[in-house]
Amino acid sequence: MLTLIDARETFDTRRRKPEFGWVGDVAQPLRTLQDCLNETDALCAIAGPIDVRALLAKSDAPAALVSSLAQASSDLSRTLEVWDRAADALWDVAEFDVDDIGEGLNWKKTSSAFTALSKDSGGAGLAADLLKYRATLALHQLSAFADAATSREVPPEQLDDIYELVAISSLLRSYLGGEGQELGRLGSLSLDAARQSFKRVDKELHKLEAAAIVATRLKDRGPRGISHGPRATHTELGLLEHEVELKRPRTPLRDVAHRAGEALQALKPVWMMSPTSIAQFIRPGSLKFDLLIVDEASQMRPEFSVSCIMRADQFVVVGDANQLPPSDHFQVASIDDGDDNGDGIGVDENTESILDLANQRFRSKPRLRWHYRSQHESLIQFSNRNFYDRDLVVFPSPLANDDPLLGVKCVYAPSFHPDTIYESSINQREAELVIEQAFALMQTHPERSIGIVAMNSKQTELIQNEFERLIVEEERVRRYVEAFADTIDEFFIKNLENVQGDERDIILISSVYGPGKDGKVRQNFGLMNREVGWRRLNVLVTRAKMSCRLITSLRPDDVKVTDNSSRGVIAFKSYLTYAHGGAHYDDASGGETDSDFEIFVADALRGAGYEVVYQVGVENFRIDLGCPARKLPNRLHRGRRM
Repeated sequence: MLTLIDARETFDTRRRKPEFGWVGDVAQPLRTLQDCLNETDALCAIAGPIDVRALLAKSDAPAALVSSLAQASSDLSRTLEVWDRAADALWDVAEFDVDDIGEGLNWKKTSSAFTALSKDSGGAGLAADLLKYRATLALHQLSAFADAATSREVPPEQLDDIYELVAISSLLRSYLGGEGQELGRLGSLSLDAARQSFKRVDKELHKLEAAAIVATRLKDRGPRGISHGPRATHTELGLLEHEVELKRPRTPLRDVAHRAGEALQALKPVWMMSPTSIAQFIRPGSLKFDLLIVDEASQMRPEFSVSCIMRADQFVVVGDANQLPPSDHFQVASIDDGDDNGDGIGVDENTESILDLANQRFRSKPRLRWHYRSQHESLIQFSNRNFYDRDLVVFPSPLANDDPLLGVKCVYAPSFHPDTIYESSINQREAELVIEQAFALMQTHPERSIGIVAMNSKQTELIQNEFERLIVEEERVRRYVEAFADTIDEFFIKNLENVQGDERDIILISSVYGPGKDGKVRQNFGLMNREVGWRRLNVLVTRAKMSCRLITSLRPDDVKVTDNSSRGVIAFKSYLTYAHGGAHYDDASGGETDSDFEIFVADALRGAGYEVVYQVGVENFRIDLGCPARKLPNRLHRGRRM
């Protein structure tokens, strides 16, 4: 560069002399050359694989090459500025570092890929959603879950399981804190409040779900039909609206169901009818139902169910083959068991029910083995042993067998009492004891529902009359009956034949039969004498949820079993033995341990001062370890919140 300056000064000095007048002005060419050299130096300073000096040395026109390189460097500089801005934006938006692309990148393919992405508007929307979801996950400290999902390290079908694992782990870390500090601070009152809150919310959810279903169905509107012209031509909603306006509807119900069937189904999608009503009010071919449910199917004859099945696309048969068989009101004259029990109901022992047919024909027969009704094992143990082959799963009661309310209790009416006489199908003393028991329970447990069952219709009528008199005379009884009126737990007094399907907290049973005036017990126990009498007994003794009280004038020895005795009589004698004996079979208080781990935990509990029982429960359901609450040391009650 200094040489160029010296040359220009020399040329300027010599050009002023006369002998060198022929030398022109070289300042501009030299200045141009200087600029080119400056650009060459700048290009050489650029870091990269381009060797500018080597290119100039090999070029036949270095000045032109320098000019081209200068123009290219200017374009490259602008391109690099755009690239830097784009790279910064990718990092800010998606945390994507372009330096991670690598040196072996095919720029042409990359350019084509970016161009395709820029034209994919749908993909851009999905990418925006992905970024939004990632941000939400990051807000909840779940970025690791998002990384595993987007990197495809986890199969998509397992993402929900992993999320559940993450959520549960988080909860455990939150409440356990590694050592259980949080749970350690919770006392029984806090836990009980949580349980009560859960129960309340669960009930509210059930109500809301039911209300949502009803609300959805209320939006249904049936066809308008015909609402003008002669009344005989009205159909669907037009007919229903016309009938509703009348003080005394004139159209027979059968015709209404036929002419307005679709509107009725839209307004009331669920119909509950007896087989006789279906045959009477729904004409064949006029209405079709999606599903028919036959409940208490053991009591329905196949011929009665045909009219229902023909009007449904599919049907479900629900029942218990060990409960009441079909009854026949028209075979009373053909049944002579020598007893004036006055039940007015006959039973054909060979009658086949729709349940029997379904058991033979249906391939899929789900069975409810978990016994949910009884809150004390003694309420179901007898039936489980005698009628269900010990196949029912029975939950152990958390309370002791000596609880004054729970379980099976026997109230014996001594035969020496002058009123304890079975005569004319009634037992006055038993009726009085039933009333006394019911009255006492209404006072001590007014929150519990009660039902009374007698083993024949005459005793039922006697108890009903006595109780109606008590309602009039005793305000406390009247208040109790009114409290349960119009509820699913309404107080009732029923005959054995009508109690199937009912359940109450407390069931009082009058066995009725007992010694006569001569002190002898006639070996005739009404329908219990028949071969299917055991099915009636099964229904009778499994109606209670909390307490079943047998009021009886019979001792087990009063029932004589011979080689000709029916299964009903044998079962009746067995139940008397069970009730009089305190309703015990297995000891539900414990069994043998089946695991070393149970022994380890039990030893730790005993070391803390607890009494421990292994394998608490009966039949097929056992709890590994139990601590009897009534035997806890006093110091534990004072020092711990249980």
